[in-house]
Amino acid sequence: MKTFLLLVIFTAANLQRTNAQVEFNIEVNRLSEKVALLTGGLWNTNVLVIKSQKGLIMIDAPFSHEATMCYKKAAIKEFGSDDFIYLINSHSHLCHLGGNSVFKDVSIIGHENLKSDIIDSKQVDSNKLSLNSILALCSEQIEYLNNTIESIPNEENVPDWMTTSKKQFEDLQIEYSKGVDITAPNITFDSVYTLDLGDLTIKLIYYGYAHSSSDIVIHIPEEKILFTGGIIHKGQVPHTEIDKNTPSDIIKNWLSILEFFTSDSVELKYIIPSHGGMNSIYDKQLLITSYNYFEKLWNQIIIMKKNENSLDETKEKLNFNDHFSEFGELTN
Repeated sequence: MKTFLLLVIFTAANLQRTNAQVEFNIEVNRLSEKVALLTGGLWNTNVLVIKSQKGLIMIDAPFSHEATMCYKKAAIKEFGSDDFIYLINSHSHLCHLGGNSVFKDVSIIGHENLKSDIIDSKQVDSNKLSLNSILALCSEQIEYLNNTIESIPNEENVPDWMTTSKKQFEDLQIEYSKGVDITAPNITFDSVYTLDLGDLTIKLIYYGYAHSSSDIVIHIPEEKILFTGGIIHKGQVPHTEIDKNTPSDIIKNWLSILEFFTSDSVELKYIIPSHGGMNSIYDKQLLITSYNYFEKLWNQIIIMKKNENSLDETKEKLNFNDHFSEFGELTN
């Protein structure tokens, strides 16, 4: 069931385009006859591949064209097919859509905000997906890894992941320095989108402004799988980033979605975040814990606001250890 593939994309055409040799170790785990979890590269990015009666579907396209080619080749080898019909983007971060160009000839699906983020990135340098931002990220990471490696007295003590990550960021820097253009989805939706694949159903649900402006959860009921993207990770409080653009009613949306997936009517075997491989998969009980935490936190904040407590007072009074000790299994 478990195979390890070292996939090196090193063709004349690729060299001519990027002068880079991208090398990602891809770990492949079959979750069922129809579903495989692919993990590898920077930050152990998770990619889900589903084989349906109508063709292959891939969830997320990490980092860049070259990096995503590694995942795609692993999927083709695992399922013995290259009949991709859909790519789904879980949210608008580089490690989940940088390689969309690999699937430019198939339907790419994402939330409408994700498409807007990509379009905006071509005009606004401060956008995290802009070419300047990506190159700056690569430079920062390379500098950090260089300094860390140099600070280790004995070269033999340098962890392999550090030298590997440095090489991968250098490869990305070379590729993006050539002006890579991120492909935007050609199918977008605002709240819910359902794919009927004959033997399988894939339901995409907009979670809201959370880890990004375009987070969705992806439910495959026949396989009892929920892909939560960057929102909820095993053993951690939910990852949300609220700012001035966050709609005021988004908390109700979060709670509504979590209430549905934690109900007795939904059976879940695998709940999968966007990073971490097989060790990152968690069960429904942890999802229930996350929901209960969110609900209690929100209710406590409402009380604080009614009592006209300031934000700083609320932060101080609602500290995790004193008010949420029953959720101590979650890393704060």
